[in-house]
Amino acid sequence: MKYNGMRLSEAYDLVKKRKSNVGPNAGFFRQCIELDKKLVLSSGGKYPDDKAIEIERYLAKQLVDTGGMFSTHAKSGKITVDDVYKDLKSNGCDIQATQMKFMNLLFSS
Repeated sequence: MKYNGMRLSEAYDLVKKRKSNVGPNAGFFRQCIELDKKLVLSSGGKYPDDKAIEIERYLAKQLVDTGGMFSTHAKSGKITVDDVYKDLKSNGCDIQATQMKFMNLLFSS
């Protein structure tokens, strides 16, 4: 990102194109988001902008869309990316709490 003048969204898409099952962990992805923010602000830009990636949206997609633990339930419509996103946003990205909440919902229904 730094040396090629890329935004996180562009760098992530490039890596995903070359290795489709890429899934950086939350800690690394937070660091990437911070770097993206730092690079934008240091060049006089505003952050967040239309290319900014929210950690909550990324994690929700990882859990639901990309073979994460909720992917089979997502296909049935029981869990959506937006449901998981809203929960992560409200609990400060506590992945374990979100996983427990949705697992409990699935098993209680």
